[in-house]
Amino acid sequence: MPSLKRVQIDHARLGKTFYRSPTTPDMQRDPELAAARHDQIIAAIADHDPETAGEIMRGHMEISRRRMTEYIAPAGLDVPLQL
Repeated sequence: MPSLKRVQIDHARLGKTFYRSPTTPDMQRDPELAAARHDQIIAAIADHDPETAGEIMRGHMEISRRRMTEYIAPAGLDVPLQL
């Protein structure tokens, strides 16, 4: 239980940091996609299907990795320079 509680705290912290102000359509979709993946992971575990659960989890982690990368190194702005 202590480990689960710690994971929940870290998960909530990541969500508040990386999804606080969605600025792009994919940032707005990601929380819904993540929630759907949670349900799919739980269903795969209930079905005793570790391969599927692992595959879905890896995709789920990719959302977080992408969001963290965008947070650390956001896309540049196309600003015209005038001389």
